[in-house]
Amino acid sequence: MLEKTTIAKNAGILVMTDVVTRILGALLTIFIARKLGAANLGLLAFALSFTELFSFLTNFGFRNLISRDVAKEPHKTGSYLGSISVIKLVLSVLVLFLIISTLYLMHCTQEKMLVVCIAAFIMVLTSFIDFFAAFFRAHQKAEYEALIKIILSFLRISTGLIILFLGYGLVPLMSVQFLVYLFSFALGFSLVVKKLSKPDFNIKWDVCIHLIKSAVPFAMLVIVVSINTQMGTVLLSFMKGYIATGWFSAAQKLCGVFSFIPAAFVGAVLPAMSKFSQRSMHESLVKTYEGTIKYLLIIVLPLAVGISILADDFILMVYGREYIQSIIVLRILIWSLVFSFFNYACMIAFASINKEKKFVRIQVLGTLVNFCANITLIPLMGPVGVSIATVFSQIIVFAFSAYILSKSFRQAGIQKISMRPVLAVILMSFFLFLFKQQDAIILVPLSGLLYGLALFLLRTFNNNELYILRELFRRKLAKF
Repeated sequence: MLEKTTIAKNAGILVMTDVVTRILGALLTIFIARKLGAANLGLLAFALSFTELFSFLTNFGFRNLISRDVAKEPHKTGSYLGSISVIKLVLSVLVLFLIISTLYLMHCTQEKMLVVCIAAFIMVLTSFIDFFAAFFRAHQKAEYEALIKIILSFLRISTGLIILFLGYGLVPLMSVQFLVYLFSFALGFSLVVKKLSKPDFNIKWDVCIHLIKSAVPFAMLVIVVSINTQMGTVLLSFMKGYIATGWFSAAQKLCGVFSFIPAAFVGAVLPAMSKFSQRSMHESLVKTYEGTIKYLLIIVLPLAVGISILADDFILMVYGREYIQSIIVLRILIWSLVFSFFNYACMIAFASINKEKKFVRIQVLGTLVNFCANITLIPLMGPVGVSIATVFSQIIVFAFSAYILSKSFRQAGIQKISMRPVLAVILMSFFLFLFKQQDAIILVPLSGLLYGLALFLLRTFNNNELYILRELFRRKLAKF
């Protein structure tokens, strides 16, 4: 029960942290879209997506490796911190060289090159911040990761709004954002050293080689997922221009507000599932997997249905009529979020039983499907084609993952645990359709309350889950 409470606590902290950071990030994107226009938003989306294609080298799968290995053997913290820091530094220099060289070969304009270069430095700093956060996740001390990311988000939006309201353009905005990320990098490193362990820079090359080999499957996963995620934006910018990319990016950013949720579950659940696997506690492993699917389903279904029904209200309210083309994109793209949530759960399951290579192969298949669909649909349908290709590729990944995992998790009753959330969301969707003409600001909280009431009446949560929730609330109240 204590292990479940710890998982719930860390998942709650990570989810709430990412709620705050994503909302603040979305607000900054909205102000950029309104102040700088669709073309500048498209250029920014291209810069971020283009640099993200190279992020696999700076990340190299080390985050998941740390979450799995350090959770099992906490005494390795100093060794992993020192050795992997050196490896990441070398890889980061290589990445920056590759990005700058590619830009010269593409004969980019000076503004485009400058924006992409700044985005590249931000990407490197982000990879180090996530690297530090991985140690806090492995030690199940999510509150320190929360501190770093919340400070980063508040600094980003406050400095960003100042720059935008003073009338500066995209390049000054990106430059100030770089300084914010640099400060957060320093904060993250200092907290890891103070709260966990000093880095052991007594580098042994055989240890480095072992770490790189161990991280290769995770690195391959990062490569494929990054390509799969950013491919549509990059192809769309080349084939249809920055305005169409801006329309797609506007819808993508709204979906991205919620994409943090499964990542937070990964951070909280992977260390625990790795321990269960190590102890041969198959029943606990299966139940944790079931619980992850259940809670992700409870969260994502009402989001997908609600946003799909109210897409026109959200786009017009957030971005204005310049982005009216984003409405149909959002209605389709939001359903990729559903399957991406499930795919995160599948990734946790594969990693916990040391079969992440199988998930990599499935992701490669999904990426090939995504590429072919984008090449076919973008000329015909523009940003709508990208959204269809994205959803289809996520469905392919989930279908193959669920089939393979069913052999290792035979006891997992996924169909049984999904029935009540599905019934609750059907009731909520009827309510939304019936009162769709009402103000969305009133309709959204009312539909959420109805959904929560339906979950309670359908007895979606068992006694153990209710006990854990009461225990968490009791501890929080005891602190005040």
